[in-house]
Amino acid sequence: MSNMSASPVDNVDEERLQFSVIDQPEAMAGLREEWQLLLQQSSANPLFCSWELADIFWRHYADESCALRLVCVREAGQLLAIFPFYIRRRRILRVASVRTLLWLGSGGDTSPDYLGVILHTRASQHFDDWFVEALALLRHEFDVAELRDMQRAPDAAGLRQDARLPLLHQRLSRREIIVAELVPDWDGYLARLSSNRRQQIRRARRKVFEQEGILLDRLCSIDQLDHWFDELVRLHHKRWQQKGEGEHAFRTDAYNRFHREFMAAMLDGNALRLWGLKKNEQLVAMLYCLSDGNETYYFQGGFDTDYDELKPGMVLMSCAMEQAIREGCCRFDMMKGDYDFKRSLAKDSASTWDLLLVRATPAGLVYQLRFFVLPALKRILKK
Repeated sequence: MSNMSASPVDNVDEERLQFSVIDQPEAMAGLREEWQLLLQQSSANPLFCSWELADIFWRHYADESCALRLVCVREAGQLLAIFPFYIRRRRILRVASVRTLLWLGSGGDTSPDYLGVILHTRASQHFDDWFVEALALLRHEFDVAELRDMQRAPDAAGLRQDARLPLLHQRLSRREIIVAELVPDWDGYLARLSSNRRQQIRRARRKVFEQEGILLDRLCSIDQLDHWFDELVRLHHKRWQQKGEGEHAFRTDAYNRFHREFMAAMLDGNALRLWGLKKNEQLVAMLYCLSDGNETYYFQGGFDTDYDELKPGMVLMSCAMEQAIREGCCRFDMMKGDYDFKRSLAKDSASTWDLLLVRATPAGLVYQLRFFVLPALKRILKK
């Protein structure tokens, strides 16, 4: 996703600005219509910054350790910005309860890319100033800010220089996202790949679709969502169990409940692209993608390892990319995670940003000790 561009005319009346904090889920529910209208008038990601994602995430991931903190900016009543924060308490070193500021959508075991502030385009040049003001408004409520996967990076110097936010540590880091910049036709896109890769894709697709009983399908009915979701979980687990690697998706009840409901919301908005490759009506490979009409995003996938020789994952991914081109999308976004299969099909990149702030509070000192001082000492002692 491209960064927000500055509005050609700044017609925000700063004397009429009002910053406020929403801390109750009922009030967030009442903000839905304004939130979605603002989203349409911003450059924020229309799927991952949506009210639906924030609401579903809060209901499935928030517990007694969490406190909702939406910072809203209004000009004479008109909503110009939302900073969708929440605060989670966690105990560190059995000594301190550290209050961590997070984006809604992050901090659980699911975390999409392109999170962050939702800002009206006519106020885009106020991004850095308002970011500082939003943090300053909550300065007595958090010790650490872990603001990950942001579409746009704030001005780090402005944060360091604000006397209201004395910091022990600040780090702004870039994360590379593998993407494919699409062209108007599939053959044209294949021409961007190496000759060897083109041959592999075409050969694999012929081998798959020459099989009797093979069908490419997409979920279109809410009545079938539960079945398709359960099959996605089964196929994802089967693939990862065979690989014998570490943590993977669909492991927790919260993750599964969140994505089942989020899929339903995205299906209702025609944004879900849940693809399946069927063999004799049995799903053998699946891709969980989303589309905002301009970009398609690959979220998760899985395939039956009994069909590994057919390369069902690569075949299905190539079909999803071809369909994205047919729908007029200009980018296929592989989202976070650097894997060979992504780089084999996508040769471009985008960026997200992670911001870590450790404040000069007693709990901030404990956080600094646990995650920076002690690891540094261990490295020294190992030498």
